[in-house]
Amino acid sequence: MTEERIYDETTEQVDGGDDQRPSDKELNFAKLRQQYEAALAELEQLRPLKQREVLRQAGFDPDAPEGKSLTFAIEAGRVEADPEKIKQFAVNELGFQPKVALTETESRQVEAATRLEQVRQVTTSEAPPATTDDEIAKAEAEGDWGRAMSLKMQRLAEMQQPAGNW
Repeated sequence: MTEERIYDETTEQVDGGDDQRPSDKELNFAKLRQQYEAALAELEQLRPLKQREVLRQAGFDPDAPEGKSLTFAIEAGRVEADPEKIKQFAVNELGFQPKVALTETESRQVEAATRLEQVRQVTTSEAPPATTDDEIAKAEAEGDWGRAMSLKMQRLAEMQQPAGNW
């Protein structure tokens, strides 16, 4: 913040806009007031993040209903933002049992591992055996007419064999 802006704000607050220059003390108080307001704004942004982390440390998922109830209790001042005190309050007052909650990074890693395992199962599973018709279609699609004709002849030979001949 520039010296002139602080001067303008201070003159309005101190003497109603006269052209008198405020003292150094008044300028310092104006700077301190602005720094204090900026610190309070930053604290308001960080407080919910700290509450979420403390809830995770206590063994509760902040997004689950139990975590939301505990967040309200912390905000209302019924319990301090300390993991041990939150556990005691949750068990004794609300009847909640702590569970291990994963951080966002850990939940992403678990999700990725699950997807990888699904892909691994799909790629390693045995494909059903190809039928003669499938093999003929594949050979024709590849332009391998000799193989296609050979497979057709093999299929005709299998169809002409009597079923009772062992």
